[in-house]
Amino acid sequence: SNGTKLVKPSEVFIRTNVTSSKTTIANVHNFVSRGLIDYVNFGVDANAFLNNMGVCNYPRPADLAELLIQRQATYFANINNDKDLLNKKALFYMDCLRRLAYYVDGSNELDSEPLNTRLRTNAWCLGYQTVVDANGTNEKRLKIVKPNEIYLEDNSVYSMQLHPLLPPNKELEKLYEHFGSQWLSKCVKENPKIL
Repeated sequence: SNGTKLVKPSEVFIRTNVTSSKTTIANVHNFVSRGLIDYVNFGVDANAFLNNMGVCNYPRPADLAELLIQRQATYFANINNDKDLLNKKALFYMDCLRRLAYYVDGSNELDSEPLNTRLRTNAWCLGYQTVVDANGTNEKRLKIVKPNEIYLEDNSVYSMQLHPLLPPNKELEKLYEHFGSQWLSKCVKENPKIL
């Protein structure tokens, strides 16, 4: 009731080694990451104690995946049409996804159950869809969806015609495919007409 919030060691992380010249950068990073990855810094002795209790400096792959699944909706809520904040949060979120993509290749930690099933069936993948606004201008809209709702681009003609939801960059394709995204060309059936 006094504003104290108790969390598991896997849900909070220690911000260490922040010198005065890096304080501003760390504060901006904390502001952008807050709500998705929360950092604390209680000083050298307290941080050492927390470290001994299992609190890490950055989430392990499985913990990061759980945080993305559990917190993505609230993380992107309450942006109030602030495009700059949305862009910063999207870039931070993509950085988290890149970290997961790295671990898909080198580790089977994300394939353990029940996490694997949760990664296949819950919304956590960041995608964008090109939409044409009222002025006829193309606009990219970001969405968080399940892996099977994002298509992997292997045919630019289909992408331009159908405007599917796509990964924000190529680095994430292997990660998304691993958990259920399909290649666009395999999902489109052409019906040739003879004139």
